[in-house]
Amino acid sequence: MTDINSALDRYIAVWNETDPARRRAEIESLWDADAIYANGASEYRGHDEIAAGVTRSHDAWVGTGHRFEAAGIADSHHNTARFVWHMYGPDGSAEPVSIGTNFIRMNDDGQIVSDVQFIDR
Repeated sequence: MTDINSALDRYIAVWNETDPARRRAEIESLWDADAIYANGASEYRGHDEIAAGVTRSHDAWVGTGHRFEAAGIADSHHNTARFVWHMYGPDGSAEPVSIGTNFIRMNDDGQIVSDVQFIDR
């Protein structure tokens, strides 16, 4: 399996990336062309839909001054990983305004094939 913590760093960076072209290129690098990303509200399939979903989230949160960070290291085995992330508000507070957990499954090439998000807080 790919070095999951390096992949996690790249994953978090996608959500914070301000340049749309770089964000799209990284999505195509990280996710398999047929991948699924699902959160509590929506499901996105393939690069175009995943890019649209990430961009919507980016515009709503990072575009308003929020930032995402990994919270600790990822747990992984059998091409599956679990990790926790925090979203911090634009006020610079050390307390996260949202916390989530993602479960991702990767193919043998290290690309995400399934990405399921749960909001913990």
